[in-house]
Amino acid sequence: MKVKIRPIIFLIVFFCLYIIYVIITSQQQSAQQDERYHKQLVLIGKIRFKGGIIGRKIYKYAGKNYYLICIKLDYSNTEQIYIYNNLCGLKIKNGIATISAGFYDPALGEPKFVEVNMNSDNKLKTTYKDGSSTVNICTLDPYGAPEKDMNICN
Repeated sequence: MKVKIRPIIFLIVFFCLYIIYVIITSQQQSAQQDERYHKQLVLIGKIRFKGGIIGRKIYKYAGKNYYLICIKLDYSNTEQIYIYNNLCGLKIKNGIATISAGFYDPALGEPKFVEVNMNSDNKLKTTYKDGSSTVNICTLDPYGAPEKDMNICN
């Protein structure tokens, strides 16, 4: 009887250790994502802008299509800024903003208007030509956009 119990006990202990490993790993990843988000907020600060999309460029990153957008600004509390690093990608110059808009999903349709952090709530609202809109956390992540592409709008 003892011979049959040992493998069961071994499996139970192994399973418990595996569960503990998964919990610890997920907490570490969550802490790293929180730290990244707070660093992005420091870089973005109180930058707010909105405007119509006048151009875009689709690029590949991690095997998926992402896109940069050019925004003709209707309002901005920042006249000129350039941030490009592994956390943020933003260029505002001559009344035009360039940002990476994230994963390109043609099913959502063509975006036509963007509001970035307008209520100081760190939200990015994208309105599409069909009138629908999406609201996401505003990180201005470059999503792997090449730095040279930050100049496509101006």
